[in-house]
Amino acid sequence: LPIYATFSKPVITVQKGFDRSNDLENFFLDDDERDTLERIGDGALYRTGITAVAIPDSVTYIGGYAFASCGALASVTIGEGVEEIGQYAFDGCTALTSMTYNAIDAAYTGTSEGNIALNAQDITFGSKVKTIPDNFGYNDFNITSLTFPTSVTSIGEQAFAKTGLPSVVVGGNITTLKNKAFGDCQNLKTLTLTSGTNKLPNPGTSFSGTTITKIHSTCNNHDAV
Repeated sequence: LPIYATFSKPVITVQKGFDRSNDLENFFLDDDERDTLERIGDGALYRTGITAVAIPDSVTYIGGYAFASCGALASVTIGEGVEEIGQYAFDGCTALTSMTYNAIDAAYTGTSEGNIALNAQDITFGSKVKTIPDNFGYNDFNITSLTFPTSVTSIGEQAFAKTGLPSVVVGGNITTLKNKAFGDCQNLKTLTLTSGTNKLPNPGTSFSGTTITKIHSTCNNHDAV
């Protein structure tokens, strides 16, 4: 395979003509590179033929369009150390169905119409994740089921707006629900509050545009909503 990217520790640098390289299917780092890689540059693997990517915990930045238009990319694992994900990082990855998200406290810096998870329907959150970024799964109707680890305390703006979720479980560990976190989810009918939920944060706007008909509660505070 031709060499389309070089690694200058700790940054990926992209050579001219790297895009539209659909013949690039495998992309490997040796152990030393995995331990020291810190940034995946803007457009770094744009429009390549890769089918899976595992981003190591050492990476703090995933650039805009870094993996955009990788039409064969089906599986993504995002490491714990990621702090920033740029706009349209996975845009156009039409085969993406599985995402394992381990970033502890990352921010999405893209537009209000973009997202991170794109078409993924099988999403797993790592046990250390504290923050679900803004627009994480925005407008991804393939998302029909989610389980949040007890480590999650904040769910970002439009994080799961316009998704296919039929139900949501909010635990007492979640203290921040930003504007339209679950807004405009047409199928969302059931909200469950688990033990420890003393007050549902921002209930007026975080579920705006939904038609919730059932609220189940295992907490003792009936004023939680």
